[in-house]
Amino acid sequence: MISETIERTRAMLPIRRSGEIRGSASEKYVRFLSVAVLSLGFALLSVVPSVQAQDSDAEWITDFGLVVGGASFLQSDEFGGVDVAGGLDPGFAITGSVGIKPTTSPLSYRVEVQYARFGLNDEGRSGAGGAPVTANGNANVLSGTGNVLLGASLTSRLQSYLIAGAGVYRLFSNVRYTASNGRSIGNPAPADGKTRFGLNAGAGLEVAVGPVRSFVEARFHSVLSGTEDANFVPVSVGVRF
Repeated sequence: MISETIERTRAMLPIRRSGEIRGSASEKYVRFLSVAVLSLGFALLSVVPSVQAQDSDAEWITDFGLVVGGASFLQSDEFGGVDVAGGLDPGFAITGSVGIKPTTSPLSYRVEVQYARFGLNDEGRSGAGGAPVTANGNANVLSGTGNVLLGASLTSRLQSYLIAGAGVYRLFSNVRYTASNGRSIGNPAPADGKTRFGLNAGAGLEVAVGPVRSFVEARFHSVLSGTEDANFVPVSVGVRF
C-alpha cells in the first residue's frame, strides 16, 4: 500500500525531458521531501475513515475543515522565478483540510490542500516587431501540506493554537498581452510554472458552538526558491466539524 502511494506521488511530480541538464543536489532533496510529505498525507487520509467509524470514546478524533479568506504577498516582486508581469496584487485563498487528534494530547495533525490566486499589475513590454504591449493576468499557488498544531484552551469554548508544517507548492502564472488599442493578443509563451518545497507557520483562534468550530487564522508561507522565495500570508476565516 505504502509503495503504491509513493509511486503515485512520484508520478505527480515534474519529470525532466531527456537531454536536459540533471538537477542539482538541492533539487533532488526537494523532490525527496515532496514525495515524503505527500506520501504522509495520503497515509493519513487512508486512516481517517476507520478512525471516524469509532465511537466517541475513541483515542483519536478527526475533523474536516473549509477555509476561505484573503491573502497578500509580502514580496510582490518575487514569485519563485515565475513571471508575474508588474507585480502581485492581494488575492484570495481557499483551503480544505482533514485533521486527526489524540484525545489526551494538546497536539493535533492536519493535511491541507490550498488554492490561492492573485492578480498581476500591468507592465509595459515589447511584442512582435517591437510593438508596445501591456502584460497582465494572474498568478496561482496550489499546495499540499502536512501540519502540526499545538492548542491551548482559553475558556470552555475558546481555544488558541499554533500551527506549523511543510509541503509541496505549485507556482504558476498566466500572463496575457494586450495591444495599445485594447485588443488582446495572447501570450506567445505557455503558462509559466514551478514546483517547490515550502514551509509555513502561524496562529489562530477557534470558537466551538456545538459540533461546529469557527476560527480565524493567519499563516506565513515561504516557498523556497533560492534568491526568489515566494512569501505570502493568508488571513483566513473558516469552520471545522
